Amino acid sequence: AQENALYSSLLNQLSTPEEPGLRRMQFRDDADRFGLGQIALSLVGFATSFGDLDNDGRLDLFVVNGSTLQMDDRPELLVPQADQIFWNGGRQRGFFEIGPVVGSYFRQELVGRGGALADYDRDGDLDLAIVSHGEGAVLLRNDPPLNHWLQLELEGTASNRYGMGAMVTVFADTVRWRQFTGAQSSYLSQHEPALHFGLRDHRVVDSVVVRWPSGAREQWSELAADHRFLLVEGDPAFRFLTAIPSDSRARTAAFWTTYRGATQARLAGDLVYAKAGYEAALALHPDHEDGYYYLGQASLDLGDFAGAERAWRTLVERAPSNGRAHAELGRLYLCTEPGAPTDARRAWEEFNAAHTIYPEQIGSLVDLALAEIVLGDRIQARERLAEVLNTDRANVPALYLLGYLAFVEEDDDEARRLFALATGGVSTPVPGPAEASAEGDTRGSGPMTATRRRCGSLREAWEDAASGRSGGMAQSYAAFSERLQIPEGGS
Repeated sequence: AQENALYSSLLNQLSTPEEPGLRRMQFRDDADRFGLGQIALSLVGFATSFGDLDNDGRLDLFVVNGSTLQMDDRPELLVPQADQIFWNGGRQRGFFEIGPVVGSYFRQELVGRGGALADYDRDGDLDLAIVSHGEGAVLLRNDPPLNHWLQLELEGTASNRYGMGAMVTVFADTVRWRQFTGAQSSYLSQHEPALHFGLRDHRVVDSVVVRWPSGAREQWSELAADHRFLLVEGDPAFRFLTAIPSDSRARTAAFWTTYRGATQARLAGDLVYAKAGYEAALALHPDHEDGYYYLGQASLDLGDFAGAERAWRTLVERAPSNGRAHAELGRLYLCTEPGAPTDARRAWEEFNAAHTIYPEQIGSLVDLALAEIVLGDRIQARERLAEVLNTDRANVPALYLLGYLAFVEEDDDEARRLFALATGGVSTPVPGPAEASAEGDTRGSGPMTATRRRCGSLREAWEDAASGRSGGMAQSYAAFSERLQIPEGGS
């Protein structure tokens, strides 16, 4: 009999600063040190692999055992043995054999041979398939504690199809995990080619770096935990993958669970997680309008302008009468931030579509007037704003924009009158709160304002003016003029 061996590379320890070019290849058997040696002295191991079975960020180990010797009393049969699961307790504590307490299967003895890891039910943990001599296959479903996880499928283009041999490094905060695609084989078995990383309590992965067999090095950033992604060599965008239940009731239940989780994450400000959640929900229910709408919002707030445009464009293609999506596209095309798909003409077209769908909403009239001011059509803009005031005489955006039109036409008295109406007579800045107040606590605090979203710089002009943050009329309108420098036909 021979115990297990666990060989640790001493390459870095044996490379000295005095001789940086000398790299000595040497290994040390650390099986006994980490609790994997003598515990297997009487066993014969076949299939084996490391894998994070409880998603705690440390690689655990399974070993399928089965003797090659005959039984004394029944020589036609081989000696059966129990398979083993070793939980990784960390570098200081080593491994602990926990098979007998994690499932009844590990309390029986069989002539084990093959074994492979795969998340067959796509629930975010590694399951185990085992084949024993003279027996049928066994599929062991894993239900570990609720730690977070990440799964990655690789697709090579210049490299081989499955990216075999690629080195994949995952970073989350100060923690780093590294795996090689196809690095572990098992006896007469094939593991699922996807890489599985347990993330402990990390909800977001900061970056994934892949060193492809072709020599190319690529990085993907901000991947939400608890999802599976496809990384394609040469493609900077990661692709979301999900398993879709064939049963309609199960698919519906999975959709609502995923959608509500994404919404909770969005409301909590966890936008990376929310974005991935909405993508997963839409894979289950591709016609859900709110899913596309909020996916666009989460993408925009993350600075993913292309993703926001894609989500809202898909929504208007699937539901042409969705005025919200047209309005959001219009605001996106009026966005002044670097990288935005700025196009004032397209913005006007989207605002006009939204107004056609909801002609009773004065907000679409303000949007149209704003686009027309950018395009230089002041006459039409003034008519629309006057129509807004016929419905709502105290409408701040309409008063502010009409004041701006008077300002650029050098009608200072009219501009000053309209600006005063828009700001409620505020002429000096209103001090903000010294610190964030608790819910319901208004003592000693200034006005509470909503968190500002991306692409809101034009609308912030009248919001700042109304709160006194922009200073006087001339200062406010001068700053607004600078914000209006938007290309008519694209940035």
